Amino acid sequence: MQTNDIATIARFPQVPPRVLALTRGIGSGKSSGRAIFQDLGVPCLDVDLVARSIHQDPRHPAPARIADAIPEAMSTDGTLSRGSLRKLFAIDNAANDELKRILKPYVMAQARRWTRAQSAKYVVWESALMTDQAIPCDRVLVIDASDDTRLTRIQRRNPDWSAEQITNIIAIQPPRAGYLARADDVIDNDGAPAELKSRVEQLHRIYMKVWS
Repeated sequence: MQTNDIATIARFPQVPPRVLALTRGIGSGKSSGRAIFQDLGVPCLDVDLVARSIHQDPRHPAPARIADAIPEAMSTDGTLSRGSLRKLFAIDNAANDELKRILKPYVMAQARRWTRAQSAKYVVWESALMTDQAIPCDRVLVIDASDDTRLTRIQRRNPDWSAEQITNIIAIQPPRAGYLARADDVIDNDGAPAELKSRVEQLHRIYMKVWS
């Protein structure tokens, strides 16, 4: 590569990938959808896992801020207490809102850094909390499921959770209408896994074409 070629590339940096927000409440099957996108070669980021890595790192500034605002949520090692989602935040809306307010800037900054490092046409950000208008994304995909289906999946995955705890967790997440209002695409995931796979593959072909 010639020196002038390098200069040209520097003036025209690579455009970051498009961002597909993959969302819906707990038990809808969005993580299964993310796994299918990953199998198709799409870089995927579990945004909720990013948040967890932040509030479980006592060296990060976020836990100290959480401790000041919501001391009852913290463990003795300076991290967010395990189980606090269903024991505290699922029943205290004010604490839940404050937690999200503290974490959001750190999570979004990390998500943007990760996205800029990818070379794909588009990436997937998966989270139950992707309906906020302030979250930067190019398209929103909602993987939908009925409350009965979600409840069955959550109970199967977390046999130690009570029905009341599950109901409380569902209640603090945005209502179904809120997800659908932001959706550009919707997958009904009350059916068999093969149906979800087929629909994700169909949308992937569309995304690859429109974002070429």
